[in-house]
Amino acid sequence: MKKSKKYLWWSVGLLLFLLILLIVYRVIRGRRGQANKLETLPEDERIQTAWEVINQNWTLDTPKEFIMAQAMFETSKFTSNVFLENNNMFGMKLPKKRSTLATGENLDHATFKSLSDSVQDLMKWFAYTGMPTTDTIQEYVLQLKKRGYFATLYVTYEAGLKTMIEYMKIHELGPYKIGGSASASW
Repeated sequence: MKKSKKYLWWSVGLLLFLLILLIVYRVIRGRRGQANKLETLPEDERIQTAWEVINQNWTLDTPKEFIMAQAMFETSKFTSNVFLENNNMFGMKLPKKRSTLATGENLDHATFKSLSDSVQDLMKWFAYTGMPTTDTIQEYVLQLKKRGYFATLYVTYEAGLKTMIEYMKIHELGPYKIGGSASASW
């Protein structure tokens, strides 16, 4: 009789544990950010909508196509969980020293109220680090690297941004779109 009671309690404990896991999973899935709305769009519309956010919010002299390529590279063309759950277009971590528009942290990255806030926070990072204006992708990547923006090899990051720019050109997306524009407001 004692053994069957022991197994009964063990089974009840296991069921409660699984129920708690299910609840936590549903809460986490429900936290997906504003960017989650983009997840259901076809790739070209998702990229074009993200371009509209950058185009409307980026006010610095660095070419917007560099910023767009960086966002595409950092988010795997706007499909990463950090992008979808955190509204984080640039893989930014939660800063410890500088001012930020981040509202918290999830997946070890900063969370933002909106995609616009993510773009504006990158501009804050530019100001904080003294990021100079550059007009070549090579110099842009070099300046990012010098300021500790990414940990990968310079050539890897440069190749990633160049690939994203070529992708936009080939598919006529972002700054290379010919006619028309995305109409979504983010």
